[in-house]
Amino acid sequence: MRLLREARPAIGTFVDVAAGRIHVRDDGPTDGPVIVLVHGFAGSLHWFDLLVPLLSTHYRVIRPDLLGCGCSPRDGGEFDDAAQTSMVLSVLDALGVEDFVAVGHSFGADVAIGLAERSGRASAVVVVGQAPDYSTATFPPGHQLGANVLVARSLQSLSRLSPPRRGGVGFAPRFRPDRAFGNPAQAGADLRAADPRTFGTVLSQRRRALEVRPLDQRLRDLDLPAMVILGGRDQFYPLAPTRARYDAVPGVRVEVIAESGHSPNVETPETMAGLLLDFLQA
Repeated sequence: MRLLREARPAIGTFVDVAAGRIHVRDDGPTDGPVIVLVHGFAGSLHWFDLLVPLLSTHYRVIRPDLLGCGCSPRDGGEFDDAAQTSMVLSVLDALGVEDFVAVGHSFGADVAIGLAERSGRASAVVVVGQAPDYSTATFPPGHQLGANVLVARSLQSLSRLSPPRRGGVGFAPRFRPDRAFGNPAQAGADLRAADPRTFGTVLSQRRRALEVRPLDQRLRDLDLPAMVILGGRDQFYPLAPTRARYDAVPGVRVEVIAESGHSPNVETPETMAGLLLDFLQA
């Protein structure tokens, strides 16, 4: 089956690693402490466009396009958090990064925790907008059908009919993503650029993986300084049970941005940057 993707310009550089030519943006002082930003499912490094300038004055901020997303390759066919973690670690090695703080939004949270687990080089982890598992998730009816590649491709095609100003469940109700990206149609373009096989990775494989090892358990086992940033208007994960799970993990700081939905990095970048800087400086 031939898999098509929406062509989009690169805004970073390409780093050659075993997984392929990875699209990476590297901002800030090269000798500064490093923050690694990992985007979520069907996203791209553009989901941090408004956040990075608020961090990069004093921090070196590295953000890759995950495999199967943005301008990174999709040829390998492995898109789970283990494959993504291996790829990001290879990129960090190629860039000469020793120590870093890992920040992951949504599915990127799995990767951020994996970076800390497997490298021993992370000094802290930040989880953004992600519940420990899918047990309380309120995904749209029939969402699991998207795990089928043909259905996923149909959903991607249908997204062209949705105006950019309609944010969907990935944001707070009535949020306007067309005003939050340099490209008003960025969210839809990223959805269509994603390899349709990534839908099955997140909607099916990830569900099973989180049942075995939810993120709150992984943070507990990791025993590193950690912060969880949640949106008070998240349409995927109800706040109360999500917060209770993370509050129960020793050493985890939980912050809620009341006006944000699932994506504080896009919806409330100033508030999120303030929380990150306070956490890192503390």
